[in-house]
Amino acid sequence: MCRDPRSPTTPGQARLVRVCSNCAVEIAVLWPAATALYFGRHTLVATFTQDPEVAAMASQYIVFSSGILLFYGLYFVAFRTLQAAGDMNSPMVISVTTAVLLGAPMGYYLATQSGLGATGMWIANFVYAVVNAVVMVGWLLTGRWAQLHRTRAAASAPGES
Repeated sequence: MCRDPRSPTTPGQARLVRVCSNCAVEIAVLWPAATALYFGRHTLVATFTQDPEVAAMASQYIVFSSGILLFYGLYFVAFRTLQAAGDMNSPMVISVTTAVLLGAPMGYYLATQSGLGATGMWIANFVYAVVNAVVMVGWLLTGRWAQLHRTRAAASAPGES
């Protein structure tokens, strides 16, 4: 019986293949949606308002939101993969820490102290989304979460002392 040399040989490799497949699906859906949103933003906004000031602000917001969608798929796959593997704490700690130490302070500073106003908040939201996605995917790719999960599972196994 011949084995396909490209097929995963360990559970870790199989898991990585599944994660990469999920990322590919997320990218295949969200990146075209982000692109369509970006290029169609003026038409979309025009269906809701004729006020030029509101339209300009909404269009600018959509620029940042479409950028966030480029990273949201990667973040979501990593987040849910970790949770499905039993690592509930790491995704929470990563997201909350990134929001508290980066997103909120940067948003406050850029919105109120730099004179950027709402644009500053959108910049901070974009930076938070990128950093959060990179850290979450980075943690997933290290594989250390699997070791933590195995250690916890062994410690809670019944009948072992």
